[in-house]
Amino acid sequence: MKQILLFLMISFVFSFIPITISNETLNILFGLLGVLFSVGMSLIIVFNLRQVLNKKIRKKLREEIHLVRSNYFILFFLSTIVFTIQTLLKNDISVVNICNLTIEISLRFGVLFSLLYSIFELSRNFISIHNLYEELEDKIDEENKN
Repeated sequence: MKQILLFLMISFVFSFIPITISNETLNILFGLLGVLFSVGMSLIIVFNLRQVLNKKIRKKLREEIHLVRSNYFILFFLSTIVFTIQTLLKNDISVVNICNLTIEISLRFGVLFSLLYSIFELSRNFISIHNLYEELEDKIDEENKN
């Protein structure tokens, strides 16, 4: 939950930087995010724990896998919503006047940050799952030798 709040707060803060980002850039990043999501979810779904005989370890591994799966869904869902809202809005930069202070808000820059953050997190989780899979294979091989 902390990760999601951090994601939303930082995306909001970055939206105050008045830089123009092209729609093509955001489309490419969202496409990349979709590929990473698909590959990561495929790894999670095919994760096989049948050879783990210790029930406590198997339960703990399942809980960790479910947590990673939930994080994947939440990050992708939030990124999709932010990207879709940005796509539907026509005006990228909004000007807000608060107490004689003019603030420009660039929705695209906030979306850019949220997509980059999501890509980073999905990649990090992908590598963690892959490392866990290799570690599990090594331990099972080691147990089978004994």
